[in-house]
Amino acid sequence: MVQIVNPSVELITHTPNAEAVIEQCGRICYKSDIVKCPKCLGNKHVSDPEETPDQPMGWILCPECDGRGWIDRDYGGVPNHISAAGFTSRILDRGHEAVIEMADITLKFITDRGITHETVRHRIASYLQESTRYCNYGKNKFGNEITVVMPPGMGEKGRIRWARAMENDQVEYLGMLEDGETPQIAHSVLGNSLKTEIAVKFNLRQWRHFLQLRMAPAAHPQIRQCAVMALPILRKIAPTVFGDSEFLPKDQEAESWFSELSNQVANDHRIPGWFNYETGTVFPSPHELVMVTGFAEWDYTKVPGIIAA
Repeated sequence: MVQIVNPSVELITHTPNAEAVIEQCGRICYKSDIVKCPKCLGNKHVSDPEETPDQPMGWILCPECDGRGWIDRDYGGVPNHISAAGFTSRILDRGHEAVIEMADITLKFITDRGITHETVRHRIASYLQESTRYCNYGKNKFGNEITVVMPPGMGEKGRIRWARAMENDQVEYLGMLEDGETPQIAHSVLGNSLKTEIAVKFNLRQWRHFLQLRMAPAAHPQIRQCAVMALPILRKIAPTVFGDSEFLPKDQEAESWFSELSNQVANDHRIPGWFNYETGTVFPSPHELVMVTGFAEWDYTKVPGIIAA
């Protein structure tokens, strides 16, 4: 039997206080990280309630700024999220997107290998992907079977033909392993629908570019699913950077799904297997005329799963 899994997205790590880091680094350009001392308000002196011969007027040098009137604000160490959001918004309005390259986010996608061929075309980035050279799917830890991701939008006849192709891929792959071929040779018979996992690290500017291209109606349906699933996680980490209306799904079903998913991500620290009702199901025999449950075209509410840490 062949195993079907749903595509999903998982947060691995990110720059803490991402927009505060953007502000801290961006202000270096303008040296606007130097601000008036909040104690003396830039006047260098503060009043001393005890007059002394040396200070007959009752004024002393401000101890907060050491009489300079100005201090260096620690935007990263003491983040002010309102200030960071305002600064980031102004930077984006000016098209100065180089500043948002100072923060990054790493996500793990579970999708098919065909989609990762599109994903790795994005640069600058770092990738680590499940290797079919070293992973032997004939071993017990893989259930002695291959795992696949079903593409959306197929009709009933298309699903049946796809099922036969997946079953045949598995038979030939396992047969080659039994004949003594290594996984790196046997994997040549496996198709684009083979499930894979890939860790993707982009800076925020590259994530914006990824969303702009991969959420577009002309994008491949499966990479569009990955982009739509990633957006709520990205928006939670950097709400100003990814809050543009251009990143919202453009169709009604996707908007409904995105709204519900965003609420889940906002309210839960971790959401394991959300909407993963197909995970663990056994692939039907190609000789049985059964319709394989999969995506309706653009029906994001049924299958995609998401894990947000």
